[in-house]
Amino acid sequence: MADYKVAMIARNIGSQVNGQSYNKQIVVTESDSFFDKLLEAAGDNASRPRRLTQLDIFAHCVGVVEGLANVAADMDELFAKIFADGKISGTGWKAYGALIGSEFITSKTVKKFGDQSAIFASNAEINFRVCMMARVSDDYTGKHGTYTGNGIKLCQAIAVMSGAYVRASASPQGYVEEQNGAVRFVDWSPPVFQFSPDGGYWPE
Repeated sequence: MADYKVAMIARNIGSQVNGQSYNKQIVVTESDSFFDKLLEAAGDNASRPRRLTQLDIFAHCVGVVEGLANVAADMDELFAKIFADGKISGTGWKAYGALIGSEFITSKTVKKFGDQSAIFASNAEINFRVCMMARVSDDYTGKHGTYTGNGIKLCQAIAVMSGAYVRASASPQGYVEEQNGAVRFVDWSPPVFQFSPDGGYWPE
């Protein structure tokens, strides 16, 4: 199967990504459903969708901050239902996430990756170019408040639900603004983690 690489870019990040080669780049606005756009990324023919070999997501981080506490609501109950098979254990955690589309990518929406797992090729990769997506912290203070979360478990969940390998960092990620709204991302900021569809993960 030929590689089919897609970039999905939050509108508040930029209009396109320079410096990398993609078959398709899709800008996701604040009123778009990220997951509807993900289906669009697989092609226009719903009966014969392309299977993505690489999905790169460019967005800002959303944490459980003052005014966003609802992101963590009912999280333990949700994951108890999704992961009854025991691939991911532990309770009492909150999650970081990606600020993209109308619903964001958080513990509240992660199960939708399972609904759309068929669009990912075997051994597909999902790369989150998102600040602190894999961070574990209850005391990181940023410009919008104090962030809390267990991004490790969120990324584990995405990998298990999608059937794809996930890559994400626990640190802020840098990018350079270029002409006409384009952005160019710099090298990954460590620590960077890989997550497998069997629930495992490891640092690079």
